[in-house]
Amino acid sequence: MSKLTLFKEYCEAIIRDGDFHEGLAPAITGLADMLYKLAEVNGNTELERKHISTESGSAIGTFWAAQCIKEIFRTQRFARGLFKAIQHVRQKHTGRPAHVLYAGTGPFATLALPAMALLTPKDVQFTMLEINPKSYKMLQYILNTLGLNSFVRHFTITDAATYKLRNDDVDIVLSETMNRALIKEPQVSIMLNLASQLSQKTIFIPEEIKVSLYQHDTNDKMGHKLDDLMVFDKKFMFELIEKCKNSEWLFEEKKLTVDLLPSTVLHYETEIKVYQSDFLKSSDCSLNFPEKLKTKDLIGRKVLKIHYTSIDIPGFRCQFLD
Repeated sequence: MSKLTLFKEYCEAIIRDGDFHEGLAPAITGLADMLYKLAEVNGNTELERKHISTESGSAIGTFWAAQCIKEIFRTQRFARGLFKAIQHVRQKHTGRPAHVLYAGTGPFATLALPAMALLTPKDVQFTMLEINPKSYKMLQYILNTLGLNSFVRHFTITDAATYKLRNDDVDIVLSETMNRALIKEPQVSIMLNLASQLSQKTIFIPEEIKVSLYQHDTNDKMGHKLDDLMVFDKKFMFELIEKCKNSEWLFEEKKLTVDLLPSTVLHYETEIKVYQSDFLKSSDCSLNFPEKLKTKDLIGRKVLKIHYTSIDIPGFRCQFLD
C-alpha cells in the first residue's frame, strides 16, 4: 500500500462518525508515526523543545506541539469538527472553496490533514500561520512530500495574536493554541485579534470554551460547580471587541463567596464545544484536566475575587479576602 493511500485511510478513520470505533486509535497512531518519520521529530534537541514567549502567552515548542496528535479524542473532535464546518460552508457557497485561517499549525497542521486528504483544493483553501520557524520548516516539508501544497493559499511565520489579515474573505478561523483552563498559551488573544478583523458570520473553531470553578470537600466527593468563570464564544468575543480599544482586552472581575475547610479543593474545569456535535469534556484529553487553585492554609468563609488576563502569562488571577 502506498504512503498516500495509507494517509487517506488514516484520515477517513479519524473523521468517521461516533465517539469511538475500533479503527480510531490505530489511525491516529499510524498517522502520528508517519508524520514523525517524515519530519524527523525526535525531541532530542533544545531547538525542538524550546517554547517561544510572546506578550500573549507561550507558544509551545515543536516537539510538544507534535505530541498533541497522540491525544485521540482531541485530534478526532477538532479534525472532524473542521471537516464538518468546511462542508457547511461549501453548501452555502458552492461557487468557491471554503477559506480556512489556521492559526498555530505546529509541525503537522494535524487538524487540517483529513480535509486535505479527502477534499480537493477547489473545496477548501488554507491560510496558515505559525510562529515557530522549526515547526514551519517541518510542515513545509510534509506538505511537499504529501503533495498538499495546492491547498495552501498563504503560509506565514508570524505571531497570530498580532497578525493583520491580508483580506477578510475568511470563512472559518481554526486555532487550537490552548491549555487547560486557558492558562499559559495565547488562544484567547489569537482569537480576539482575528475576530476583531472579521465579521460575525465567520465560523470560529472551537465554537465555545467554558471554564468553570468547582469545589470538592470530604463530604462532597463528586464536587459541585460554583460558577462559570468564562464562556469564550463568538458572542463573548464580539461584545469584548466592542467594549475594548486598541486590542487591550479587559475581562470582568467576578466575586464569589466560598466556605473553605482544611480538605477543600478548588479547581477549574474546561469544556470545549469544537463544532456543533463535537465536544471535549471531563477527562477526554489534557485540555480538560482540572487545574487547582492554591488554597493552602485558607479556612473559613472567604470572598474570592477572580478575573482573567491574556497578557504575558494568560490565566485566571484570584485573591481571597476575609
